[in-house]
Amino acid sequence: MEAVDSQTTLVASFHIGDMLFGIDALRVEEAIKVVDITAVPHAPEHIPGVINLRGRIVTVVNLAKKLGMPESPISESSRFIIISWHDEYIGFLVDSVSDVVAVDALSVQPPPSNVRGMQGANFEGVQQIDAGLLIILKVSAVLDG
Repeated sequence: MEAVDSQTTLVASFHIGDMLFGIDALRVEEAIKVVDITAVPHAPEHIPGVINLRGRIVTVVNLAKKLGMPESPISESSRFIIISWHDEYIGFLVDSVSDVVAVDALSVQPPPSNVRGMQGANFEGVQQIDAGLLIILKVSAVLDG
């Protein structure tokens, strides 16, 4: 995670089910409402397809499926969190977006090896914030792993 100052990192937070996750805010291009997804034949199960975002092709990753969590139906609050990764655009499908929060990088705890059945290798760490336990996603583990 990149620091805002020597100890503070901005984290964009979002929900999957009843869990609060975060991603380094500097990685996030934008968050958009869910639009029609075009299926891609033979794609992994956690990739429902692609979307066209103002002429850019964006690969959609269903984070609930990728992390082994129960999926929620797509609703009015569902969003794609768009990030740039290795010269392509990725849209993480999440149940809702929350706030950008400042996290004290020195107080982030190492992730437990197993967070509610999910592999801890997918996470940078955990941090208690006012909204609850924030689980910080390790993008490289989710996308390259």
